[in-house]
Amino acid sequence: MLPFAQGNSIMTILNADWPAYPTGVGVRDALVGLARFPEGTTFSVTSDIGGYVLLVADGFGRRPEDRLHLAIAHEALLDAADDGLVTGVERLTEREHEERRRDQLRAAVSASARAAGRPFPDDVDPLDHLGAVLEGAVVPFRLPPLDDEEDDDGFGPVFRTWLGVRDGERIGLTGRGWARLAELFEDEPVPLPDSARPRVEHIVAGGLYDTALRELGAMVETRMRQHLGSAKYGRQLGLEFVRSLEGEYLEAFVRSLRNAVLAAFAFIRNEYAHNLVDLPRPRAVVLLGLMSSLLVEVEAISSGARE
Repeated sequence: MLPFAQGNSIMTILNADWPAYPTGVGVRDALVGLARFPEGTTFSVTSDIGGYVLLVADGFGRRPEDRLHLAIAHEALLDAADDGLVTGVERLTEREHEERRRDQLRAAVSASARAAGRPFPDDVDPLDHLGAVLEGAVVPFRLPPLDDEEDDDGFGPVFRTWLGVRDGERIGLTGRGWARLAELFEDEPVPLPDSARPRVEHIVAGGLYDTALRELGAMVETRMRQHLGSAKYGRQLGLEFVRSLEGEYLEAFVRSLRNAVLAAFAFIRNEYAHNLVDLPRPRAVVLLGLMSSLLVEVEAISSGARE
């Protein structure tokens, strides 16, 4: 099993509407996920469900469907922040987390009402006017009241196990985070699928990691073209491959594979196909792991092994 794969897959099903899924819940998993993007990339939270957050990489993708996403466990980000490995993250109590969530919902409902030309009066709480459409009819509903008890009643410990993002900040790896990544992967074997070893293993052994990435990228594209009978290449080939799976595989799988393909071509294939780069080994291990996992997935689909 590849280090960055879940079984033979590069994603774990968590929420069917998400375009990306986490592959672990530890600090290492958080660092690996963030390090797949170029150094200096920051992330914003777009969804928060069941102890996981869905992040979107700032500044990438002009259209919503082209945005690049990453899913990470609360616990992983909080522990990483405690060690100074990521920016923007803070610990909240459950009540603080719920208050922020409601403030965000209140702002969204207010903005929607203003856009429709029906703004709420200043003395009206938008959360008192929530509703859902059921069988064509709008059914009002109210959020349950917040617990009247304070988080800190002076009689016990205060548990700050909920994730928050500091006002005006973004999530990203710190210099210490990159240094920790280097420590973690100093002696880490480079993940390669068996099909790639004859072409790539000796290149990796020689430390030519950018060349190894070019070879893996070429293998991914070759498998895609063989599967499709297509003459396209690069990003357009990757998107054509993903579109060919629609209706044959679960929508959640196709959506998350699309996100993985976009990231692989944007940050790996395009960068290392046209440039000679002295790639540090820790980042090379991360990127080679991502491209290897994608190759495994494409080969499984092409051979019919992926059900």
